[in-house]
Amino acid sequence: MRIEPTVKATGAGFIITALTALSILKGGSPVIVSTALLIAVLLAVSYAEAVKTRYTLATLIVSREVPVRIGEGSTSHVKITVENPSKGGLPYLVIEDRVPPRVRAKHYQGRITIKGGDTVVVEYLIEPAPGYHVFNEMLLSTGDPLGFFRIHRVVKQVSSITVTPVSLQEMVMKGLSTGVAEPIVSRTRGLSLEYFQLREYQYGDDLRFVSWTATARTGKLMVREGLSEVRNDTAVFVDLSGPSWPGTPGDAPADWIMRLALAVASTTVSSGGSIWYTILRGEVWESEGPLRGRDAVESFRLRLSIVGPDNSVYRMKLEDSLYKFLRVLPPSTLKIVLLGPGANLDRVLDVLKAFPGASCTTMVLVVAPMGGTLQEEAVRIVEERVYREYRDRFAKMGILLGLVRSRGEVIGFARGFGRLLSRGRFC
Repeated sequence: MRIEPTVKATGAGFIITALTALSILKGGSPVIVSTALLIAVLLAVSYAEAVKTRYTLATLIVSREVPVRIGEGSTSHVKITVENPSKGGLPYLVIEDRVPPRVRAKHYQGRITIKGGDTVVVEYLIEPAPGYHVFNEMLLSTGDPLGFFRIHRVVKQVSSITVTPVSLQEMVMKGLSTGVAEPIVSRTRGLSLEYFQLREYQYGDDLRFVSWTATARTGKLMVREGLSEVRNDTAVFVDLSGPSWPGTPGDAPADWIMRLALAVASTTVSSGGSIWYTILRGEVWESEGPLRGRDAVESFRLRLSIVGPDNSVYRMKLEDSLYKFLRVLPPSTLKIVLLGPGANLDRVLDVLKAFPGASCTTMVLVVAPMGGTLQEEAVRIVEERVYREYRDRFAKMGILLGLVRSRGEVIGFARGFGRLLSRGRFC
């Protein structure tokens, strides 16, 4: 914590120097000398006051309160409490919280006056993007009453907040997005007890489902066809390594990867299936499954919310984690691999070649940034080129490669996943 001169103090020093030189040239003019002395006295008094202010600033007790956990799309308050145990006061105190990049904050810089023995509370609103956020430093600034000197103090206090992501279905219900992404209970036509239609007998049909009344009425052998629910299982590989996080908060690849993964889990559980998941954070990955029921979705949501850019590194062990992810799955399980931009698709392809059962049951989706900045647009252009290069190579193995570049494409996938689940395959 140092005392730094302001522009006003620098200008005053320049004026004193100029007046001193002028008084020497003019033989010590009393007016010029007295003016220079007056400015010098003001600087000295201001510096003495700044030293006193620095001591008061150093004794301030500052604390920050943030909510432990909130849901995506919610706003919350951050409360900063400043307590002054000393007898001296401060003419002004500017509090600036170093807000994490993915936390959208409103009015996070406040100016207050605090007297000796006072306690002042400053609040501001935040609307954080999904994931784990760490607040670290706060900057306190003050100065002397005349504004010649400024004192800064950095307060290091770690506070964290976890923001649980929402699925695409929940985004629609909360008005956070547009389109329809309702969970679909997967159903397919077959020979079951729930009536769908009557049709003419085909070779191989079970004779127990022959409708004899309809046969007598039409003169043809008719079969009663019903609807049966399909309870397929799904496994999701979630790439939340370092390259997935850059971008506009809320529209970064990691944000949409989490929402997609939750939409897949919610639809699978709604149809009675089981969910597996693996979350990659660069050099660390964690896997769990099979899980059933709504608790499975909530458990998955919680695991996603404690991952953020601060505890994710570059995509280091993609092949290892993907191989172990595929190795433990039943062959008939639908497998969805959600990757951020820049993923090495050659290595992904090499891993998939080791699993003959991956054909027609595996979909690889690369999620690009969806913000409107020039950098994000450049990333989308690069990913489109990569997609065109690798699409046919994946298709030859019976693996669907997709590129998600817009919200409409995400919503379209969420709407179509229920139909894919009912088929139990992607081709």
